[in-house]
Amino acid sequence: MNTFGEGPLFPAAPGTETYRFTWMRSFNDYVLIRVTQFGPVHSLHVKMGDLRDGDLLIDQRILLTPSQWQEFRRRLEQARFWSADRYFLDGNFAYTDGAAWLLEGVRGGSYHALDVHSPEREGPAGAFRAACLYLVELSGISIPAKDVF
Repeated sequence: MNTFGEGPLFPAAPGTETYRFTWMRSFNDYVLIRVTQFGPVHSLHVKMGDLRDGDLLIDQRILLTPSQWQEFRRRLEQARFWSADRYFLDGNFAYTDGAAWLLEGVRGGSYHALDVHSPEREGPAGAFRAACLYLVELSGISIPAKDVF
């Protein structure tokens, strides 16, 4: 996370729930979105880094409504984020294209992460993909459909 000036999520401050989506696309700018609940405050921090030189193109914070936070948590439940280990069959894979979708979470003293390569819209990783893309939607950044992989 050094590219984005991010540190580790864990350990987190007591009473804090945080998720960080890092989207590393082969031929497009990287995206990092962190959402945090601390007491009654729900916030989103979005960063987009230039693939060529690593400069930050976007670095902004947004306050979320409680309903936006609850909708994200609902999508996490649909994706079984906290109980899933992976969404693919066992095997050795080598990828030369596509994107890494890394979603990390910290709540109640626990840390969990899922790293999925180019999750499909349908199938086992579909709900995971939808939860991550909901964060992109909340961030306000515009990603053309052809660049979502």
